[in-house]
Amino acid sequence: MTKLLEEAIAKLKALSEERQDRVAELFLHLAEGEAEYDLTQEQIEGIELALAQNDAGEFATDEEVARALHAPWA
Repeated sequence: MTKLLEEAIAKLKALSEERQDRVAELFLHLAEGEAEYDLTQEQIEGIELALAQNDAGEFATDEEVARALHAPWA
């Protein structure tokens, strides 16, 4: 296993089980040669923006989302 793949898997361990399963399915399809897809430049830019927002902490944590979803709205 490469160092980069080890790093990616280490980060994936922090995801919810549902998201881990989604990534695992994608990995399996890629490994089996079943999933070939070229992103458009717009999609790449969207992903880069999302990653930059994540790095800047601009996304709510799972706990913040759970609190918001369970908060009484008066």
